[in-house]
Amino acid sequence: MIKLVMESICVMLAMKSERKPDPSGSGKMIEDYWGPSQKLLGDLKFLERLKTYDKDNIAPPIIKKIREK
Repeated sequence: MIKLVMESICVMLAMKSERKPDPSGSGKMIEDYWGPSQKLLGDLKFLERLKTYDKDNIAPPIIKKIREK
């Protein structure tokens, strides 16, 4: 659950994902947000960014991407 929440926050804050090989062995690349999530959690202004985020005006493409997961 934590990875899912952090992935959503990364999408909302426009953090770039890392491209990694699919662990299931399909040979495809997947978007991995765990590395950027850890960097985000280490940011001293992380909570301030969440508090001041304009949650009432989230762009539809961002909402769509979050709902896909």
